[in-house]
Amino acid sequence: MKRALFIIAVILSTACTPKMEVEVSNPSEIDRRYETVEIAWSELEERGFSPQEVVVWFNREEIPSQVLFNSQKEPHSLIFQCSTAAGASERYLIKEGIPAPYPVEAIGRYDSEQKAYTWENNKVVYRLHPSGMECCREGLALGQECSAPYLNERVWITEEQPSHETLNNGPIRTTVKLTYAPFQVEEQPVKLTKYISLDAHSRFNRIESLYEGRFETLPIASGFLRQEVNALTSTEEWIAFAQPLAEGEGNLYFGIIQPGAEFRADADGFVAALSEVESGIPMVYYAGSGLSDVKDMRHWMELLEEAAAAVSNPLEVTIL
Repeated sequence: MKRALFIIAVILSTACTPKMEVEVSNPSEIDRRYETVEIAWSELEERGFSPQEVVVWFNREEIPSQVLFNSQKEPHSLIFQCSTAAGASERYLIKEGIPAPYPVEAIGRYDSEQKAYTWENNKVVYRLHPSGMECCREGLALGQECSAPYLNERVWITEEQPSHETLNNGPIRTTVKLTYAPFQVEEQPVKLTKYISLDAHSRFNRIESLYEGRFETLPIASGFLRQEVNALTSTEEWIAFAQPLAEGEGNLYFGIIQPGAEFRADADGFVAALSEVESGIPMVYYAGSGLSDVKDMRHWMELLEEAAAAVSNPLEVTIL
């Protein structure tokens, strides 16, 4: 009798253990490698998951995952990374468990010595100064990126350093919120809040800019400071260029992905994507760079095509 009760208890316990199977499909014609997928926490909460006890399995092995809180008390979503061939799909099992100590491959922090906010992953390092965002690797200053109002052929950049708040930190994604004091654009004050996210294995930051003010629409230029240019090309989705390093040291490569924008080779000294924003409506684009891991301009264009495909055709997640 005791044995029978024990077996029933085990069956009931197993039946109540939170579990979820998801299918991730690649709708594009390009193989996707280490791409992040996101599942709203409400989906997991319905099945009884706790943010402290959730793991993701693929091919009978636990893979790194991360619960995003976005600096809030309650969880926002669960993320993990997938590699899926063109037109193919893979299945993942989410179940209850204590996560393993995953390697942290995306992290951000304030560097008091440099007086700058720094964030990095296993591909690239970025550093934010008042005048813009530097992308750097192995101690080299590689360029500056910004988004700013663009009126009368002029980029309007605030010189004040924003306040910063780290919303998420590794193992997969780091996110920083940047809040700028209101600054003048011609004769009107404009407020700017930015959210910059960088995922493991990606060269590109997802940048969400929120402009607020007494305007209906405001032209914005998003791009990199233009210096000497060895090569430059663009499509309807992205613009890319190569900038020489010291003699014999090769090129530094930059790219902006923003489908629907107008791309300019020179907008007040920036290689930029131009677009219009409404007050209080977020504008999203992607900015990134490459150095020693990029063979040449053709290789950089291929990497941009892959990244643009991920933006235009995100992996599809189906809860089974």
